[in-house]
Amino acid sequence: KATAEALDKVFYVGEYTGPGCTTEISSSMKAQTKAFYDNAIQLSLVWNFSNMGNIEYSFTADSEGGLKAFELIREYNRKYAAGEVRD
Repeated sequence: KATAEALDKVFYVGEYTGPGCTTEISSSMKAQTKAFYDNAIQLSLVWNFSNMGNIEYSFTADSEGGLKAFELIREYNRKYAAGEVRD
């Protein structure tokens, strides 16, 4: 993160979490998302969204796991939008 800041670049975490988010939002996913927020990580990508849900361990926007994952994302987006970003 310090290197990204020194270069005036965005720091992001690509594809985090895992198969658990296909059926539920695991405590691991919640902990990871909170850690990114607490450390002011500007962008992270939840693994493994698929429009059709036809990829192993994938979730869609309207599957049980997808609904929960997107709600978690919206929760943290609201925190950022409300100016609750940590430095």
